[in-house]
Amino acid sequence: MRRLSILFVTTMLLSEAYADEYNGKFEGDPVGRFVQVEVGGEKVMNFLLDQDFVFTDPNNLKWRVPRGELVDGASIPWELWTIVGDPFTGTYLDASIIHDYYCCSKIRNYYDTHEVFRRGMIAAGVSPEKAYLMWVGVRFFGPPFWNVDPKAVPPEPCRGLPGSSNPSGASVYSQLDEAGKKIAEAKLYSIARTIKSSDGKVLDIRNDGSLIFSDTKEAEAHIEYLSEAAKHDFKEGYADIGKITGFTSSENGKFDSLAVWDKGQVPALDNFVLENKIYKKYDLTKPPIVDYKSGLNLDGILDFNTKVNKY
Repeated sequence: MRRLSILFVTTMLLSEAYADEYNGKFEGDPVGRFVQVEVGGEKVMNFLLDQDFVFTDPNNLKWRVPRGELVDGASIPWELWTIVGDPFTGTYLDASIIHDYYCCSKIRNYYDTHEVFRRGMIAAGVSPEKAYLMWVGVRFFGPPFWNVDPKAVPPEPCRGLPGSSNPSGASVYSQLDEAGKKIAEAKLYSIARTIKSSDGKVLDIRNDGSLIFSDTKEAEAHIEYLSEAAKHDFKEGYADIGKITGFTSSENGKFDSLAVWDKGQVPALDNFVLENKIYKKYDLTKPPIVDYKSGLNLDGILDFNTKVNKY
């Protein structure tokens, strides 16, 4: 068996800084009401903003959403709803309003819009680990990249009653074939498990077992790679997406109940959490076999190449 690399980090990672620094501030609470909107013949719940809502980011730039905006949470891939909860609950709503509007209007930079989403969640009380997972998710298979039109006039609102289609564009996830969706979900659960296992310090695990640390240039490149792989349904030329996993019935697919990696599954991570005194979180009684929700059994953690043809 090939020896896995052991990585030690002695400097503070950027992900730790998010929890300690000023992340911005919402100007009051959103004033509005939940309304039912018909989409594809079905009634779905949306949030209608009755007053302007503003978030001021750490650079003192104001992100204003005009009254009358209808928020449907479409800028957040539904699979993230499964893991962390829907965007209309608790501390997610405030950041979801900002994110939905700017993904719809496209009047601010693509990367800044997602960054403000992450900052806004933390400012509203979401844990840095969950906020990071949400940020990774929207970058991985959320709204497609856009360029800002300098001549564009901010719409007021971008989407309002009566319900119209959301011009934010179909998410990368929604355009995947069924096999691609299963792979994307399995990849997201692997990332979620790794983030939780490392207190947000590690983003992902490569096929060779080495670690990709959060908020680094390598992490940025990896997220871009995953997004491009998803756009191509994880077909030929995109084999290095790293480890994948599902979840057990007791975990219910939820981040809070998701177990950390078992000792021995990822030797490089074992050494990292031991060095950083996170090892107390390990559940040594949990068996390494997890059941993917489609019924596919994943024996511990698997390289992408070993299972892609069995979906």
